[in-house]
Amino acid sequence: MTVSDPTPLEPLGLRFCPQCATALAQDAEGSVSFLHCHGCGFRYYREPKVSVVARIEHGGRLLFIQRGVEPGLGKWCFPGGFLNFGETPEQALRRETREETSLDIQIQGILAVFPMEGRGPRVPGVVLAYAAFCLGDPEGVQAADDASDIRWCSPTEFPGPLAFRSTQALISDWVANQG
Repeated sequence: MTVSDPTPLEPLGLRFCPQCATALAQDAEGSVSFLHCHGCGFRYYREPKVSVVARIEHGGRLLFIQRGVEPGLGKWCFPGGFLNFGETPEQALRRETREETSLDIQIQGILAVFPMEGRGPRVPGVVLAYAAFCLGDPEGVQAADDASDIRWCSPTEFPGPLAFRSTQALISDWVANQG
């Protein structure tokens, strides 16, 4: 069945088949939309992106980064980012944390799963939030990559304004489980 209404696939800019260069058409099976090549049968399904975030704790404080890029430019959140092809979520979390903070971490486990926000309809996805502890010197952190600043904060001195609702949820959960 051909879909005549605009769908989230249209903004992708993918107009021709990567296998045979035939113009792609929007099709659907039930509620699942995809781009279809009527020349060779190729189908492009838009899958969600997966991102990871680390709530890193040390000595009763949490590590925050100030975002140096959109979404949330200038606002605060926990270190994290997108999975690369072939990475596990844990590998991506270690890589992203090292890139943004220069810290190596010990992952304790998954805390929550959140819908991705701040990217608009072009990048639907999920955020996997993990608890982690720093390995090595916690004062040796350095903001780099997507982070413009970095801070360890206690429950009474969170840096404000926060970039994402998931950051607030993770802070609230952490505070509720202290003491």
